[in-house]
Amino acid sequence: MTDNTAALITQLRVLLDLTHNEIQITETRAAQARTEAVRRESTQNPDHARQRAGAVEEAIRDLGGLPGIAGPWFGRATAMVKAMAEQAQPFDEALLSDLALEHQLLDRARYLRALASASRQTDIVDLTGRLITAHTATVEWLTTVLAQDALGGPAALRRTPLQAATETAIRLINVPAAWSARGLDRAIDTVRATPGYDELNVSGAVVAVKDLTAPADIRTIIAHEEANKNRHGVISAAQTRLAAIAQEVVGIN
Repeated sequence: MTDNTAALITQLRVLLDLTHNEIQITETRAAQARTEAVRRESTQNPDHARQRAGAVEEAIRDLGGLPGIAGPWFGRATAMVKAMAEQAQPFDEALLSDLALEHQLLDRARYLRALASASRQTDIVDLTGRLITAHTATVEWLTTVLAQDALGGPAALRRTPLQAATETAIRLINVPAAWSARGLDRAIDTVRATPGYDELNVSGAVVAVKDLTAPADIRTIIAHEEANKNRHGVISAAQTRLAAIAQEVVGIN
């Protein structure tokens, strides 16, 4: 049996610092949830991250180490700086930064699992299994949100007002006005080409949405719903369909 205690404690401490950072980020993202369903799930994420942080702290103590009192403060301070910097970043860059953090957490959990296996630290092996499952799911979710946005949206998260203003300014500089006008005309034509849609009840509209294959059509339905009947069941079904298309595009099963 290899004694990797010092290495285990070092990696656990790094994971703890990153997890405290993650807690603050998930709290920021919860405020950007687009739908009620996403909001309900997002508001649980900070608590789940705190539970993971608590489990990592316990593992450090079981190995005879000290978690360090600067962890939560460091996480809050880092996340605050990140959030402020993001206000001047485009939406996709902010999410790519979140994705990089989750990849760090995932890769370190995998490395920690190997160290724990070498030392036969079964409790830590079990802990890393839970961490790997959680961070894999978050990586896939963030990848899906980015893909949704790349397909034209709407993504599961909204832009902050400043992010939206920044991106609008960039588009005005880089995209000819005629392109924007043509895009608006296409959206209007799509709504007009959906005969009988407004007469469908929620169940019928949900079935219709599930058959859509073009992100632009789904985007139009969401915009139409939000501007008119605002049926949450239909909007959620449309977001789910768009997420499925986005996952297929990026190769997530």
